[in-house]
Amino acid sequence: MKFFCLLFTIVCFTAAMILTVHLRTVNSRLFFECRKRIVDRQRLKHELTQKELEASYLINRVVITAPDLEGQAE
Repeated sequence: MKFFCLLFTIVCFTAAMILTVHLRTVNSRLFFECRKRIVDRQRLKHELTQKELEASYLINRVVITAPDLEGQAE
């Protein structure tokens, strides 16, 4: 009887350790995926901001230079 009790305890302990390692691995993988997506989103926001700044610069440059061209034509 003691042998089966000891065997049951060892099997339960081993199963608990395997489950713990599995959960930690899954947790690390999910954290990595989540963090990667956050970094990608920040990078895309930065790129979008740069494109918006370039577009506004081009628009403002056209608006600023347009009256100069009309003034020179007269």
